[in-house]
Amino acid sequence: TKFIPVVILAFKTDVDNEVNSYNLGSEAFISKPFLPQQLTAIVGNVLKNRSSLKDYYNSAVADMDLFQGSTMNSKEKAFISSFIRIVEENITDDLSPAFVAEKMCISEMTLYRRVKDIVDKKPSEFIRSIKLKKAANLLKTTDRTVQEIMFDCGFNNKSYFYRTFAQTYGMSPKEYRKSV
Repeated sequence: TKFIPVVILAFKTDVDNEVNSYNLGSEAFISKPFLPQQLTAIVGNVLKNRSSLKDYYNSAVADMDLFQGSTMNSKEKAFISSFIRIVEENITDDLSPAFVAEKMCISEMTLYRRVKDIVDKKPSEFIRSIKLKKAANLLKTTDRTVQEIMFDCGFNNKSYFYRTFAQTYGMSPKEYRKSV
């Protein structure tokens, strides 16, 4: 009986009874006297809402999630989450799309296509964005030097790190730290 909608028809019209009926799980509370059209309209709306919810959860739209500002289905979210986890676990290593593809047990071409389809970036660009996001987070939350953070995030070239950080965040790492 859990999924059967309940409409309460009550003689008592005080607010406490109405609130109590909603707390017990009723869909609607109608106090007497009522018109038959009122009851018909309320029951019709309850059934229509249930039908709409059923249609929604059976559709492809219900499988969509918001993940890092993008809408994606659960398979895409799991794929990207796995990609990010591999990058974060191996961030100090010399990461390449080939390394990530091997860890995910897929070909480089499949990795390229899936990442491009989901986040509209090449795998190497997505790896770099994950590293830069980690660097920005460390700049905000630690007192470590920029060079230590740079090495901890897998960057070995100082000028490349400063240039790509400035392209992404619009300021140098030192300016970013001061602005936060």
